[in-house]
Amino acid sequence: LKNGALMVLDLELCYSLIETMLGASTEMDPLQLDRKPTTIELNVLKSIITQACKDIDKALDQVIKVESSVVKIETNSRLVSIAEAEADVLAGRFQIKVGTLSGKFDIVFPVATLDPVREQLRDLLTVTTVSQSGWYDLLLSEIEKMSTTLIAQSGTITMPVRDVMKIEVGDVLNIDYDPNSPLKVLVEENLKFFAIPGTVSGKKAIHLTGVYDRGEKND
Repeated sequence: LKNGALMVLDLELCYSLIETMLGASTEMDPLQLDRKPTTIELNVLKSIITQACKDIDKALDQVIKVESSVVKIETNSRLVSIAEAEADVLAGRFQIKVGTLSGKFDIVFPVATLDPVREQLRDLLTVTTVSQSGWYDLLLSEIEKMSTTLIAQSGTITMPVRDVMKIEVGDVLNIDYDPNSPLKVLVEENLKFFAIPGTVSGKKAIHLTGVYDRGEKND
């Protein structure tokens, strides 16, 4: 692809990402600094954008092999020009969230940049092409790598806020749990399995005894 593309990050998000890269918690409040990034901060930001370039290469891999790279980082939008003023562009906006931090990320392609692969991009919209492409396998592979939260739940309790505020160390809370009943195993807060608690090599563990199916327990 002969022409370039443009990535635009919220300045507030930039500062927050830089702080996170330097070791700050992702639970921090967004930074609102009334200044331009320093040279060191721009170098840290460049590493983030370089990784984004690799993701773009991966996304376009089904259409064309590209090796994108960071040409320039500019803090003044008036000094950036990737196309003529009258040229058509394709713009996409994404919402980035890291912990409690969030911000907008825009990517802009001049239409002239994508002209050489216009037909290939159009073909991707057809069902036949999508089913024959490697995107299905790629998405399936990435989904299988996603982390998820499993909870072995013995019981629950519902209390008014006023009672919760009165709880002290040493208090005994009665929960809705029969010690002779199996534990409920929740996957992302959804009941999926039943299990009994135990230990393996001195560590706490659970043994799955059934699968949840419409309220029934299947062994």
